[in-house]
Formats: sequence, structure tokens, C-alpha cells
Amino acid sequence: MNSKFNTNGKFKMNSKRNITLTILFALVSALTVSICHFFLRNETVSGINGSYIVKSLIFFLLMICLFYILGALAHTSRLTKGIQKIKIPFFHGKWQILVNTVIITLLLLPAFLALYPGYQAYDGPAQVTSFLAGAYPNTQPVIHTFIIGQLYKISHDLTGSYTLGLALYSVLQAATFIFAMVFTTNKLIKWNVPDLITALTLLFTVVNPMGQVFVFTTTKDAYFASFMLLFIVEIVDIYKNESTPGFAKTIAAIIFAILMCLFRKQGLYILVLTLPVSLLVQGLRGKSKLAGSMATNDSNSTSQPASAARTASANQPAEFKPAHKLLALATIFLTSILICFLIFKLCRL
Repeated sequence: MNSKFNTNGKFKMNSKRNITLTILFALVSALTVSICHFFLRNETVSGINGSYIVKSLIFFLLMICLFYILGALAHTSRLTKGIQKIKIPFFHGKWQILVNTVIITLLLLPAFLALYPGYQAYDGPAQVTSFLAGAYPNTQPVIHTFIIGQLYKISHDLTGSYTLGLALYSVLQAATFIFAMVFTTNKLIKWNVPDLITALTLLFTVVNPMGQVFVFTTTKDAYFASFMLLFIVEIVDIYKNESTPGFAKTIAAIIFAILMCLFRKQGLYILVLTLPVSLLVQGLRGKSKLAGSMATNDSNSTSQPASAARTASANQPAEFKPAHKLLALATIFLTSILICFLIFKLCRL
């Protein structure tokens, strides 16, 4: 397997890339944990005092140490080679999608049986009540209210009870989650992530008790998380792919982005904020690749006739056309933002 992991046993912490990544991951982790912890204790993010800031800084320093250790371990030749040697059969082969789907379903089955027909909580009951009364609450996503309300209505019309509706809702939400996990797992395999790392990531997400409860809970957050994961993975795949994304991949990314926004309005803010960052990153990567391509062409031109050099230039792969991928990313983000904005305006959300 052509893994991207470094196996030379050297870890240069003084490199700008390693320092930047370590600080960035530590900062994001520290801010996320600190703010969430303060919010859970105080139900607000206002009023953060000096002592809490000091605790957050200490946690930030601890995260730097942790990511430094992880980075050093990732560049340990013996450990990396040992991880790469571990092969998991059901991650490979022509039946891998079906097998992974069955495995993830079996892992979720105990939680479904324990929570059957599902966990009705948060805004779910209010959404069902509003839908059955012929109204949609302005504070909840229309698509989520429609799904849960329609399933409850069908259940009551068929059986005279809402139990089947809640069970159908749980199954549909779990199916969306399973699709997202299978999609992500296949992409990790495609990206040559070691099987052991892929398996541990999958188990941490699927077997997590809190996550399993949310999969079968009447909350929009489960759908939002699934579609946000699908969108992020699709965008990362576009970045990693050396060629310009085709029509199908572009449409898939737009659909995932729109669904993400429809289940939580914050998804639109995510698109707006990540648009300039995505274009900047792709622009820098494209510039670097283009410079490397030009250097290669210059070296080839000195050793090849002019006609051969022109032929090689014409046959260059899409990776040497960064403007095409930049345009595709801009199209994905801007189209998704525009469609979601129009939907929100038409629905007066």
C-alpha cells in the first residue's frame, strides 16, 4: 500500500509545517473543549473570567504536548510499518461496501433494540404537534419537521398509534448515518489510511454510546452531522484528487452542502466562512503544483526536441490546471450558498 505515512524514522519538529499543524490542532481542541465545558456549566458563553482563561491556556499547552507526541509516534518507522502491516479483510474486495454496511448495522442494532421505537426528546414532540395541527414552527428546520411529522401521520393513519412512526423515523435516521459512515470508511481506504486507523475511527464513532443514542433520537442534529461529514469528506476528496472533479462529484458535494444547511441553518454560516479558506488553500496548492510542473517542463525541454516537449505539455494531467479545480470549488460553495439562501427566503426562515 502506498501510504502517505513517513517511514524514515525522522521527526523534524522544527519544520514550519509540523509546528503550524501542532499549534493549530491544539488550539482548535483547547477552544472547543473549554468553551463547551463553560457552556455546559453556565448555559452561556458570556462572563468568562481570568481564571478560566488561565485554565484554558494550560489545557492548550497540554494539547501541544499531546499532538507533539502523536506526531513523533506517527513518524516512528517501526511503529508505522507495524500499523501498515495490519490488514482487515472486509475493508477490501468487491463486496466491501455491502460488508461494511452490514457490520455497521449490526453494531447499531443493540442500541436500536434497547431504545425501540426510538428516543423522543428535544424539539421532536413540539414539531410533531405543530405538523399535525397544520403548522411549521419557525424555530425548527422545515424539512425535519416534515419528515418526522409525516412519518407520525402515516403511522397513525395505518395503525392508530404513533409508535410505528417513531420507529420508522429511527430507521431512516440510522440509515442516513450508516450511509455517511460507509462513505467515509471507503474514502479513508481510498486515501491509503492504514486499516487499523480506519477501524479504530469507525469503532470510536459507531460504538460510542452517546452517538448511538443520538442516532435514534428525534433531533435534527443527527441528520446535520451526517450530511456535514459527507460534505467535508467529499471536499477533502476533491482536494486530494489530482484531477479536476467531474460533474457527478460536483453535484454530490452541492447536494450534501444543501442538505447540511437545510437541517441546521448554521450550515450556511459554515459554507460562508470556509469558502475563502478553501479557495486560498487550493490556490496555494495549485500554485505550488504549477511551479513544480513548469520546472519539470524546463528540464524536459533541454533533453527533448521541441515537438516532443509540446506533446508532453499537451498531455499533462488535470493536476497541472489548478484554475479548473479552483473554479469547481468556487462553483460548489457559491451554488450551495445561493440555493440555501433562496430556500430560506422562500420559506421565510
